Amino acid sequence: MTIQHNLITGSDLHEPKGVAAAAASKVYVANGSASGTWTLLATASIEDNAVTTAKILDANITTNKIADGNINTAKIATDAITIDKTSMPRGGTYFYNTGTPYTLVYGASTQKVAPTTIARGVANYTTEDTTSRVTYTGAATQFVRVDWDVSIYQATGTKDITLAIHKNGTVVAGSESILTTATGVIYAASGNTLVSATTSDYFELYAFNTDGSGDMLFNKVGITVQGI
Repeated sequence: MTIQHNLITGSDLHEPKGVAAAAASKVYVANGSASGTWTLLATASIEDNAVTTAKILDANITTNKIADGNINTAKIATDAITIDKTSMPRGGTYFYNTGTPYTLVYGASTQKVAPTTIARGVANYTTEDTTSRVTYTGAATQFVRVDWDVSIYQATGTKDITLAIHKNGTVVAGSESILTTATGVIYAASGNTLVSATTSDYFELYAFNTDGSGDMLFNKVGITVQGI
């Protein structure tokens, strides 16, 4: 019995020519002369703007599927690739009181700035604690930016104050700042640092009066954490 090749269906269909010897993830590319080769998809084989969101299934693109230099911007349509910002960690907590400032009683070493704080209400993969702490709760280890800001003054004297972000109770190197305050003058200060965060890491602001005496008073204390 004779049957046309284009009428063959189902299990009677055979795999493409040469597939038995082709390496994983390669595709058959015609050479325009009635033949072709099994190869990784190269730039010359992709029409400009051919790659769109409709052509990419979730989790189908991984680094081992794309040869170095094979994909350039001309081959990817505008808006074909987006970043899901809902998976980025963020969170913050703050204290603000102009009438009754938070007092950090002088201590001989650096201490946590610990007013009762208010959650900013933007938590995503974080916990916004009322204890002047933001805790990272995401599963993946990643870098985050930690920002802090204060409004601070001294009741008496001119003092040199150091402030720094601490992760899990230990200072984050490079996050330190120093501020000189004078009697009765309210100073605004802020800073930030980049640091790696793993599940349950927590971030707090610490301060130290280096001049040997004198309480620190805070009208404002804020800490925010943002994934990068």
